[in-house]
Amino acid sequence: MTEIIKELLRRVETWPKEAQEELAASVRTIESRLAIDDELTADDWEVINRRVKRRQLASDDEVRALFDQYRNV
Repeated sequence: MTEIIKELLRRVETWPKEAQEELAASVRTIESRLAIDDELTADDWEVINRRVKRRQLASDDEVRALFDQYRNV
């Protein structure tokens, strides 16, 4: 882990809960993209990015169902 990330994480501890949750959602998005990047099309990512900007994010159950679709392919 880089020093920049370590410093940011120390500062995040002082953020309000809502800001920490927003960061967590962003990190989960990046992590998911890294895990399935080769399985999603550019159109898929466009839809995801539009929903993120509008804060229309999927529930945990919806995300699990989507991942299950790709696991069974």
